[in-house]
Amino acid sequence: MLNAAQTQIDSPAIVRLARQPVFDDAFEVVGYSVLVNGAGLEGADSEERMEVLSSFVSHYADRVAGSFPAFLRLDRAQLQLGLGQVLPRQRTVIEVVDSARVRQDSVVQIKQLAAQGFVIALADFALTRQVLPLLAVARYVKIDITRFTNQQLVQQIKALAAFPVQLVASNIHSHEQFELCRELGFQFFQGTFLCRPRKVCSNTVQARRSTVTELLAKVNDPEVTASDLAAIIRTDGAMIVGLLRIVNSAFYGMNRKIRTAREAIALLGLQRIRAWVTLLSVASLEDKPEELLRSAMIRARMAELLALRTDQDKPDTFFMVGVLSMLDAVLDLPMSEIVSELPLFKEMEQALLERQGRMGRALHCIEAQERGVWSHVQYAGLSQESIQECWLEAIEWAKHMNRAVKP
Repeated sequence: MLNAAQTQIDSPAIVRLARQPVFDDAFEVVGYSVLVNGAGLEGADSEERMEVLSSFVSHYADRVAGSFPAFLRLDRAQLQLGLGQVLPRQRTVIEVVDSARVRQDSVVQIKQLAAQGFVIALADFALTRQVLPLLAVARYVKIDITRFTNQQLVQQIKALAAFPVQLVASNIHSHEQFELCRELGFQFFQGTFLCRPRKVCSNTVQARRSTVTELLAKVNDPEVTASDLAAIIRTDGAMIVGLLRIVNSAFYGMNRKIRTAREAIALLGLQRIRAWVTLLSVASLEDKPEELLRSAMIRARMAELLALRTDQDKPDTFFMVGVLSMLDAVLDLPMSEIVSELPLFKEMEQALLERQGRMGRALHCIEAQERGVWSHVQYAGLSQESIQECWLEAIEWAKHMNRAVKP
């Protein structure tokens, strides 16, 4: 299967994907909104475009969305190609782009897809005459909150009360916006808000964050020895259990069971163990959504893969920077404050604060991939196909390792 997909990727026409989680109000993932971008398809005939798109989607659907439904964004051209006909109906939510201005021919196609069993979401929604015929067949309505004032949002929600649809707020970029949307009656939420710090008032939560920061400062001390690090890890029973579970996982394929922190450090090295301790610290914060941990793991692995594919030295350090790049959202602190408390070397600081240097440019590439900003998905001369494969491999790796980090 992978060889067939690779054949398509190596052709002049390629397809790129990006994804963003869709949450319920408890921060549980209910699906992934998947953005499809075809590069080099503009001059291809309909048959070639359909072949490339259908092959890519069929081979990679499981890797991008996993077991969750994929909210696949389709524009009018993709609908006309009949892409919906080759998608797995049980796992695909067809997300109609710019639904407020949908054309009559698309309305007919969307109704046919709904009749075939596809779930329909109306994206970029505004209540217009054109979209009214689709409200009877749609399950979800996605409203871009940046397009409306609060009063206009209330009006849209009131008008939709007459229809059997569930409301998704998209483009949420702060926790304050999330709280507002929840109060307005949205059931599902999408945006970059999860990766941003939020205000924390609880003394208990603040104390826990302080404990984690102190641990990370000790672990990342450049003067720490293997014996020192092993002693630090052994003070936390859950930490040592988690670390041994990771080291003995199928990913590392050890030919014997590793039983101590000292053995783990000897086999994997200080920097990789530091990164795993950081991830386990993140996993220990029970008030944080699991998707945040998953995102940190994907960033870490993708950064490492970018380093490996471009023959950078110290790929373990790239992995560590990927983990640390999520700490502001994890600890609900400004990144500048976190960096000031950790004994990091200059290149790591520049990467985290300014996205400068080799590791900083890798983070910039990863964040562009997360958002689907294709013009910025570039790193050290790698092809778009190679970067895409690093991302897909990182998602797959995170899915398996997540079971070891947080069983």
